[in-house]
Amino acid sequence: MHGFWGEWALLAAVMATAAASPGPDFVIAVRNSVLHARRAGLMTALGFALGVGVHAGYSLAGIGAVIAGSEMLFTAVRFGGAVYLAWLGLRGLMSKGAGADSIQADGLLQSRLSDGRAVWMGFLTNLLNPKAVLFFIAVFTQVVRPDVPVTVQSVYALTCMIIVGGWFAFVALVLTSPAVRAPFFRASIWIDRLCGALLIVFSLRLIMA
Repeated sequence: MHGFWGEWALLAAVMATAAASPGPDFVIAVRNSVLHARRAGLMTALGFALGVGVHAGYSLAGIGAVIAGSEMLFTAVRFGGAVYLAWLGLRGLMSKGAGADSIQADGLLQSRLSDGRAVWMGFLTNLLNPKAVLFFIAVFTQVVRPDVPVTVQSVYALTCMIIVGGWFAFVALVLTSPAVRAPFFRASIWIDRLCGALLIVFSLRLIMA
């Protein structure tokens, strides 16, 4: 049991640090929260958490090492992620602002971005990040002992999902509070374009990596 808590604490600390690091997930979280609504930001956070669950699952099963060890498979993931980020980035650069994607009802901003689409956007952004593939392989190889029972592995995977989902849910809640969101919303068109440019930069970095 002592070994479990030690591994769990180390895994949680590493995962929390990684979640808070800037990257495509953070850009998408900011974009969907500011340009759409709180619910869109929370659904995007759920998508990130589901993506983390997939990464943790295949890493614990040993499949992640196969992906990282195969140049063809890893290149496919890398270019798939680059294309997806570039597509999101181009959409951001052509943005007309939050008014084009949101509606006002009963004095509250509501998003035209459906729950399913927000979840899917978060899921794909996280899943197609090749750095996440390498990160989870490294973490679960170095932190988790090979003889850990499946039930304990499930707890580890769930912990990673909760940390990532919780962090980005917190980001969504902060960014959609009235005092914070008002100035962001007024500059929504430029925020969307800035997020688009950052996503294209991430895409180019993946291609040239």
